[in-house]
Amino acid sequence: MAFPRAYLSSAKNLPAILAAIQTSKAPQFDKKFLESLELKSPSDQKIIDVLKGLKFISDQGAPTERYYAFLDQTQAPGILADAFRDAYADLFQANINAHDTPRPTLGLGH
Repeated sequence: MAFPRAYLSSAKNLPAILAAIQTSKAPQFDKKFLESLELKSPSDQKIIDVLKGLKFISDQGAPTERYYAFLDQTQAPGILADAFRDAYADLFQANINAHDTPRPTLGLGH
């Protein structure tokens, strides 16, 4: 199975980051942009690689079509769900209920 290896060590600021995506002009999504939002922690900056894995931004940090689609708040939950299904397609192909399966059962550790 192949899927993104990026992760957040803390998700406490994730709502603020997702809100910033929806309320800010589409930036070059990089460390400087996060710092402008007062998100200076190294754990917050891991979102850059997560967003690359979900194909919200390119490898260079430029917003993608998926990023722009996420700006529509009525569509955002579905766009985010599609991004996870795409990024973890191999996992969901093996188990369509992977999101409800305990991590050790999936072979991902604790």
